[in-house]
Amino acid sequence: MDYKHSLDSPTSPRPLRPPRLKIFSADFFFIGICVIGALTALAFFWRDLNLSLTRLTEQPVGTVSYKYRAIQRRFADRLFWERLKQESPVYDGDFVRTAELSQALVSFFSGDERISLEENTLIQIRAESGDLRIDLKEGELSANAGSRSLSVSAGEAVVAASPGSTVTVTLDDPASEGLEVQALEGSAEIRRGNRTLSLGAGDVYRTGGAGTARVAALSPRPSAKFLNAGESPLPVVFGWNKIGFTGNERVRLEIAEDRFFTRTLRAEESAGDGVRAELENGIYYWRAYPASEEAAELKRGSVSGRLAVIYAPVPVLLSPADEEVFSFMTARPGIRFTWSACEGAAAYLVEAAENPDMRNPVFSSQVQAAGGDTGSTVYSGLRPGAYYWRVLPVYSRNYEGAARVSAAGSFRIEKAETLTVPQAQGWQREVYLESGQGNSYFTWTPEEEAAYYTFLLSKQEDLRNPLIEQRVRDNYYAFDVKAAGLATGEYYWGVYQTDTEGNRSRVSEARTLVVVAGTPPPQPLNPVIAPAKEEPPAAALPEQPEGPPPLPSPRNLRPASGYALTEEIIIRDQKMDFAWEAVPGAASYSFVLYHVTPQGNKETFRRTMPETTFTLSDLTVLDAGRFLWRVTAENSGTGRRSAAAESRFTVEITEVEGTRGEDMGVIFGK
Repeated sequence: MDYKHSLDSPTSPRPLRPPRLKIFSADFFFIGICVIGALTALAFFWRDLNLSLTRLTEQPVGTVSYKYRAIQRRFADRLFWERLKQESPVYDGDFVRTAELSQALVSFFSGDERISLEENTLIQIRAESGDLRIDLKEGELSANAGSRSLSVSAGEAVVAASPGSTVTVTLDDPASEGLEVQALEGSAEIRRGNRTLSLGAGDVYRTGGAGTARVAALSPRPSAKFLNAGESPLPVVFGWNKIGFTGNERVRLEIAEDRFFTRTLRAEESAGDGVRAELENGIYYWRAYPASEEAAELKRGSVSGRLAVIYAPVPVLLSPADEEVFSFMTARPGIRFTWSACEGAAAYLVEAAENPDMRNPVFSSQVQAAGGDTGSTVYSGLRPGAYYWRVLPVYSRNYEGAARVSAAGSFRIEKAETLTVPQAQGWQREVYLESGQGNSYFTWTPEEEAAYYTFLLSKQEDLRNPLIEQRVRDNYYAFDVKAAGLATGEYYWGVYQTDTEGNRSRVSEARTLVVVAGTPPPQPLNPVIAPAKEEPPAAALPEQPEGPPPLPSPRNLRPASGYALTEEIIIRDQKMDFAWEAVPGAASYSFVLYHVTPQGNKETFRRTMPETTFTLSDLTVLDAGRFLWRVTAENSGTGRRSAAAESRFTVEITEVEGTRGEDMGVIFGK
């Protein structure tokens, strides 16, 4: 058989096909090209994303000092919209927009200007050569000129507000230039082509058609927030100018709980220039229009707004307790001032003086609000004497009304001749040499001036000639009785503190330690009650502790029990802060969050951390109802653990859900 025949024979084996191998090689080549292209595109996207979120080479011109619901920003040279938060910076050229039912207040650094954006508003910020100009693309804004003039461009018109003036500018339809300008305070000029028009307080300018009658609001301000220090209704004045009215036509005012005015609380007509209404704490929507108009067909003659009456109670002083006494020998004590927080407060002014009238304070500090139910600060510069202290909440400028200062509390600082004697907190009175329990633990009260403590163990009750004399930094001492070579018998222990200058306190009262041979007797799992008419049981041995003594329980600080987390707080903060006091000797803390249900406590979150604060940023784990949070102090090295400290709070919303939007953020709402 020749070679050619063998290849053509149907029974001969199939030869290898080199062309097929070339096809496979081409496939791998093109796949590699696609993978490299995808990785390159991803790298460019990641770089573009980081460039969109940062402006390290530019200085911001202002900041978002207040936001409600969703507000976004886009840099002038980017296409990516970013979700803004409270105190987010804004830059020259930024586009800023608000969503449905959203509001924002932007404060500028150079001239103390402020602009308030209503819902569905789009602007661009221009801060060239130190001059501030706002380009209004659509929607409504209120501008406060501050210490210098401020201009707002809307279509072909430019509105220039003089220093200290407040104007509102509305651009309903950019295509038809449905423009409306109202001067609330001060004066403004409107430049349109070669024409200039001056407006005084209460004047209204409008294009795109005009009705025969018009109501121009003078008060309240757009999106006003009124502070109410009490629980009684707050009087709110609604004032207006009547423009184009004929005869005795009246103004109709309506106040409702919802923006669609389906739950109207008050409706009345007035022939005057305003109405005074008593409003409970809450959020309200209002509108005023000529009484001749139909409410369902309100067009150009009406004015409307949203306001909030916010309960701003006087801060409650928590610590120092009234007439509390602080003693020290060498180092002045650090006084921790703690008070109840006020919703919406941006900061707190804490003052301490040597007189109840708070004249010439010796200590004054403005403390930024950190969220939660309490605020605090520490100061250690007070000399011995009697002091009075108080707290005043400080609110941002978009709140109206004055906050009330707390009543003055009192405390006293005394200089002692000797250091405080540490007091025993927990110890084992009897230990067994063959118990196998390891270390025995002895604890005492922590002292603020202590640089270290000295633990003493002696056969003598006066603690002379100690068998053990050990310095420790923490307020406890642990040692293995068997490894220490102690024989059976009775011993005594005590402790004293030494400060940074070498001063020593007296030794604490001697406590007894009994070392017993052998192992502890077994303890019954279930106690048995002796039957009647039997011999009395033998005297029970002292109960032996199992393992090391527990750590002291931490004290939960915020949120305190009874705290209510509302939908508005969730939308505003998008986080929840938890805090507790540090426990001496604790290496970590176990934080657990439970949802309280009729079926029992359902664990929703757990974390172990060394810090004494925790911020819950994923609020989607919360639902409407009651919640319980617990904190346990732990020291894994010694096996010591505290009892759990727990507090409860409620979530007062109908539903909480998270959705992803194009701004790559989480939106919370109903």
